[in-house]
Amino acid sequence: MDSILAQDYPHFECVILDNGSTDDSRVVIDRHVRGDRRFRVIHLPENLGQLGATLVALGEVKGGFVTFVDSDDLLFPDFASTHLQVHLSAPRSVAVTTSGVAEVDGAGVVLTSQYATIQLDRHGVAKGLRDASTVIRLSTISDEQFRTLHALTAVVPRWTKGWLWAPGTGNMIRRSVLEMVAFNDRNATYMRSADGHFLPLCHAFAGTALIDVPLSAYRIHGENYFVNRESLLGIPNGTPEYAAKSRRESYESVASILENARQNAWLLRESFWRVVDISTRVHSDDLKAYYGAPSGVEIFERHAATLREAVGDRAFIQNICARFGFRDARRIIAKGFGGRAPARLQLKIFRLCRNRKRMKALLH
Repeated sequence: MDSILAQDYPHFECVILDNGSTDDSRVVIDRHVRGDRRFRVIHLPENLGQLGATLVALGEVKGGFVTFVDSDDLLFPDFASTHLQVHLSAPRSVAVTTSGVAEVDGAGVVLTSQYATIQLDRHGVAKGLRDASTVIRLSTISDEQFRTLHALTAVVPRWTKGWLWAPGTGNMIRRSVLEMVAFNDRNATYMRSADGHFLPLCHAFAGTALIDVPLSAYRIHGENYFVNRESLLGIPNGTPEYAAKSRRESYESVASILENARQNAWLLRESFWRVVDISTRVHSDDLKAYYGAPSGVEIFERHAATLREAVGDRAFIQNICARFGFRDARRIIAKGFGGRAPARLQLKIFRLCRNRKRMKALLH
């Protein structure tokens, strides 16, 4: 809270979520932000999980750009102004800006001054910002700072796969895109990370700008569920348990895209299926196994009718066959046609599922 108060960009609102705390959180919150009208506090009667609480907060904020600040991290004073300036100055509007983080231990001792996934030399990125004379400038960003940002920022196109971002606190997300990918039920319990759901999907809708400057501190204190070491290129810093849990939870993200297939297919058009695949967070070569698991089959069966209506018969049949084996594809397609696929489609489904080379091309 002190690091938010110290921002050099003053025009912010902060919604503090007391997510069912049983300690002295209320007293601590009141002591730090009492009398500051930029802060509002919501006390939840029970723990909704990080993502569940985030959805509650999203329904309360009014600003056009949102950062979810985890309670054990902190922002540097120029975090908000730098991220906003990049959002306003990128070559094209993006959904997410993500910046470097200083990783610190439980005592605040610095372990790194960068984050391994913030890499500007990726294939296909557009480096730099628009000319300073053509964009809205913030008074808190000097000419020298703008030139530094120009040299240390790159836009990654939305079709780029893989984990591109700093941990949750190190990101600023366009609110309009957050609303597109949020779960419809805003009062449910989601015991999972907010960034694990939002960042891949928001990026798939509108891309990401990488800022290779440390603008926040991520604390590694021995009790993090996700991470057990500082980030080192080529070495996972998460735990096996978190990776397995994250894979299970990703089916919820896939379901949210399919649940709103009418809107999403219209918004994304030819990119719709790519966004579905990106939401899985698995490599293209692993998609068949991912979708063929019981959770994947159940989700597509449940939403088959809506999906068929949203994308049309031909795209529906082709893309289901690209992602599933014959038996599962036949079941899902039958659901899309009200319980039984027309006889004329049975052979077509079989041929498509057997034509592995063509179907693999669709997945890539």
